[in-house]
Amino acid sequence: MPIVRTIWVQTFPDERTRDGCFEWMSGRFDRWNAWGDIAYRASAVALTQHLFSLLLFDMVEERNKAGGERPATTGKADEASASVLSIEYREQ
Repeated sequence: MPIVRTIWVQTFPDERTRDGCFEWMSGRFDRWNAWGDIAYRASAVALTQHLFSLLLFDMVEERNKAGGERPATTGKADEASASVLSIEYREQ
């Protein structure tokens, strides 16, 4: 019987930011098991650092493809409306 437990949670300032992160992660669905292993075996902090480095790399790549333009900022965050994204680890 599979057991599910939440091993990583990230809050976001708004739904747009959360949905953007989820969209980015959905494009890398084949890596989710490896990411779950990082969080389960190392720590949630290790997964956050790993994902952060991947996101930064992708941002630099996109900027280079676009001719060096900087991405637009979203403005100030409203902490009262924070959205959550989580990864669960399934033991089989």
